[in-house]
Amino acid sequence: MWLDYFTNANIVSVDIRDEPTEPVFKNERFEYLKSDQIDILEVGKMIVRYREFFIIVDDASHVPEDQQFTLGYMFPFVESGGWYVIEDLKCRRSHSTRLPTCKKTIPVLESFKKTGKINIPCLTENQNNYLKNNVTDIVIYDKIAFMRKRDEY
Repeated sequence: MWLDYFTNANIVSVDIRDEPTEPVFKNERFEYLKSDQIDILEVGKMIVRYREFFIIVDDASHVPEDQQFTLGYMFPFVESGGWYVIEDLKCRRSHSTRLPTCKKTIPVLESFKKTGKINIPCLTENQNNYLKNNVTDIVIYDKIAFMRKRDEY
């Protein structure tokens, strides 16, 4: 779907499942990385290759801690004026056992949008400050959130 929608884009997929074998995924514009979304060593390999992304879509574990940890880790790699998207914000998944407990992602983003303050427990102070200083817009539609990165130009 993303290859059809973004006809000039390269698509990088990170997923914990085995690599898809369907012919549709055999495309020079598509790359697959098998990894847990919070495994920064594995995900870091992909970041080294690409450096920046115009759009990052988190449609992974749906656990609030994983969503928020990934936001803090990946948002700096969104290019200036680009977008970060988190899908499936209303899943009934339990909390992570690997990260400090966080509130559900929607209330965290709604509070950030309203107050301009953010304090996600599974992020460092520097990561929280980076988000505070670089997220310029947050739009939430039911189960999906769009965050725009500050345009440096």
